[in-house]
Amino acid sequence: ENYEKACENLALELAKEADLKSGDTVLSCGCGVAGKELQLYKSRFDLGHITGLDPCVRVDCSSFDDQNIRKVQGRVEDWINGGLLRQHLFSKILALDTIYHYADKAGFLKHCIQILPPGGKVAVTDLLWTGSEKPPTWIKMGLSAMGVSVDNLWNED
Repeated sequence: ENYEKACENLALELAKEADLKSGDTVLSCGCGVAGKELQLYKSRFDLGHITGLDPCVRVDCSSFDDQNIRKVQGRVEDWINGGLLRQHLFSKILALDTIYHYADKAGFLKHCIQILPPGGKVAVTDLLWTGSEKPPTWIKMGLSAMGVSVDNLWNED
């Protein structure tokens, strides 16, 4: 229960940083298998539309019960490279606990800025290594178990 609440709190903090408002059209990059935050964002902020994009999302007929919530199976990189994320399609882009999986984080952020309308916002959560040396072995092992490359961490440089 505490984990679920912590996840909800993190999602709401990200929404606050994105300044979600009624009527916003939102892309949630990496919404996860269940996409729980999609419903949370939609109900809390009365969004105009939200699309969740994730390589592991379950897409079935229940994914389309609400006309304003979509779950789409795919990798963000493939959508960017394929030109599927069109300009001004979304007013806000969220990446909750996913950007550390992207091989080209800077490229992702640059693309987001290019496709958002004036006043659009990007909000992400990520891992930041603040140690002066490389992460210790136990952290490397934990990140590896989560599919996160240690070479893909932001640092203070």
